[in-house]
Amino acid sequence: MLGTLKEPPVTEARPLRPVDRVLLFPPIHAAAYALQWIGLRNRLRCPSCKSVGTWKPHGILSARRIHHDRPVRRWLCKWCGYYIGFEGVIRAFPDPSRGYWALPRPWDPNSPKTPGPTPADVLKAVLPKTWPWRG
Repeated sequence: MLGTLKEPPVTEARPLRPVDRVLLFPPIHAAAYALQWIGLRNRLRCPSCKSVGTWKPHGILSARRIHHDRPVRRWLCKWCGYYIGFEGVIRAFPDPSRGYWALPRPWDPNSPKTPGPTPADVLKAVLPKTWPWRG
């Protein structure tokens, strides 16, 4: 069924596969980040939930200097929380108290004990048969 997550939320990181390592390779990661200048970064599709425009690279050198971002190359889907980083493949969640996405407890000691819902979880609870990227 469209809109369902292929993998349940995890509390343990899955090791990186070769495909995941390619996404974190500096030239590939920087090229994907540079797609924002021609408007194509908003067309990247999440490999887990298949939503369009929510799969974004983070941690590029300019983001580190300008926005004081974490100095780690990583990818995050802002719909389902699918995260690929040096820690492995994890399900992240939005932390309302801090105002940004957080990793579960073992990787981020300051995160809440129970992970909050992702936008996909909220929509699934309210409208279980709706898939916003249908079509």
